[in-house]
Amino acid sequence: MSRIEVERLTRVDAGEWNDRLSASPEGFWRQSTFFAEYKQRFWFEEPVYLVARNSAGRIVGQLLACFTHPYGWSLHRRGLLRLAPLLSALAPSFYWLDGPVIFPREAYDQVLDAFLGWMKSEGERRGCVVGKATPSVYGEDFLERRPMLQRLYGEHGFTQHARSTILVELDQDRETLFKNLKREARTKIRKATEQGVQVSEVRNDEEGLARLHRVMAETARRNGVPALSLETLRRSSWSYHYSQGLSRGFVSTHQGQLVSSQQAAVFNRIMCLGGVSYTDYSRDHRIYGNDLMQWHMIEWGNRQGMRVLDFAGVAPAAASPKLRAIYEFKSKWGGREVEYGEYTLAYSSWRGCLYQSLNRAFGAQLKRWHRALEQRLHPSKEHEL
Repeated sequence: MSRIEVERLTRVDAGEWNDRLSASPEGFWRQSTFFAEYKQRFWFEEPVYLVARNSAGRIVGQLLACFTHPYGWSLHRRGLLRLAPLLSALAPSFYWLDGPVIFPREAYDQVLDAFLGWMKSEGERRGCVVGKATPSVYGEDFLERRPMLQRLYGEHGFTQHARSTILVELDQDRETLFKNLKREARTKIRKATEQGVQVSEVRNDEEGLARLHRVMAETARRNGVPALSLETLRRSSWSYHYSQGLSRGFVSTHQGQLVSSQQAAVFNRIMCLGGVSYTDYSRDHRIYGNDLMQWHMIEWGNRQGMRVLDFAGVAPAAASPKLRAIYEFKSKWGGREVEYGEYTLAYSSWRGCLYQSLNRAFGAQLKRWHRALEQRLHPSKEHEL
């Protein structure tokens, strides 16, 4: 292919951008204008839209990246996102998820190389301390491309960190999907049905938000982490994108008692699960609503014509019993485990070196102190998935 040029768009036609994204099997919500608008409005991040053009001026790839700081999720959990501009000035960083999206498969490496070069240089210009990138795993040829991704990211100074997720291919008949489940999953689905568990969709209104929040807050307290406030849930991506059909939420109940909840991002025939939670009532009475919920999501996605369901990450080799239990739970649902890389670029500027040094010296200890404090404030309980 001819020379590739990367261009930053100063004006973005949302329809054109999202239409191109949807034309690719690997295009997902986290590369859409919807994601960028939400992150800009509520997380105070700066979205950057890039397109790659060939010598004929044709767009051959696009990338949404966000400039921010490394502490976004921690601030989100604690309702402190107003601090984002200050932290972005002190420790600027960038990231992208599920990108870039590249259209001509035969020139994938050339287009990716151009994007990586542009982002690395822009990060240097802005004084970034770190950059993070996660490629899309939804394309059929992802596994074939993985060695090329490792090589190119490495050539640009990125370090790979192994990550895994579980994907369920939904374009199969219901009987095959159920047969693909592990025996334990099928047994618990039958038990939940016998127990009279019901799964229903919730709307983005005060009643629906309150039901979701109650289940999520109980789970957070049980796990010793800060619970999202109801106001934070109102400002979440789930709530923000509900009316656009990009998110869905469900709860399960047993004899009028809330049992579990589940959220999903939906875009381009891909659904990604998130916010899985269950109540103390569910655990104390051994109600299998969470198991029935996972099967419900598979059935629902199948009926809606979804192509793939993503369980949003697993840690199969984790030493933590909790993470191992989560992996065992997610691996019951007939999916295939996909290994991929999260790529991190540590800048060698004075600011980057200072950030890395402080993080190595104090980061682990601060996390231990913080977790100990959270455990004292919200004692966790032993529980099963």
